[in-house]
Amino acid sequence: MPNEQGSSFIIYDTARTHQKRQKILNQMLSSLSVFDIFGSIAYAFTTLPTPQDDYLYGAKGNETTCKGKIHFGGVELVDI
Repeated sequence: MPNEQGSSFIIYDTARTHQKRQKILNQMLSSLSVFDIFGSIAYAFTTLPTPQDDYLYGAKGNETTCKGKIHFGGVELVDI
């Protein structure tokens, strides 16, 4: 939760004025913060989209949700 709040503040702060939006550093910070939020959300749902056949705790998904998690999980690698 603090991660999303910090990233949201960075997006808000770097997009506040036209001059700030024009700077390359602020554009990069905003982009990284957006991917950070996506990655945090994907990480929060680690086992939920896993197929129930895998017998993992909290697994409630199917094959489609698992593939979506894999696609979305690539976004969280940007954080590293």
